[in-house]
Amino acid sequence: MRPSSILFLATALLPSTFARLLSEVGTLYSEPNANGYKQRAEIDGRCQRLNPHLAENVGSLYIGEGASCDLFEDTHCEKYIYEVEPTGEDNLFDSGVGYISNSVRCDYFNDVYRAEDF
Repeated sequence: MRPSSILFLATALLPSTFARLLSEVGTLYSEPNANGYKQRAEIDGRCQRLNPHLAENVGSLYIGEGASCDLFEDTHCEKYIYEVEPTGEDNLFDSGVGYISNSVRCDYFNDVYRAEDF
């Protein structure tokens, strides 16, 4: 087999491989907010119907702050995971990691659980 044929075959297989990986875990990033915190949201792979506008709103996932229902189209996933990366100051969660339960209600999240380990 010629090298160009191997390269073509490998290139043809890549999109399906990446699509499979992205369907298992999705990661979204936000710009630092007014407090200097950058958010990284890792989405459970079972969340197949994630609202595409989540990427624009991921910076609003805070304890006590509102999050509208349209952030998630599928509220039946086991968990949504988010991590706050501090930019020089202690962050809100000490460990920097939290879990959002599958009980997503209109205008706010029902429960946010602290995680000791990530």
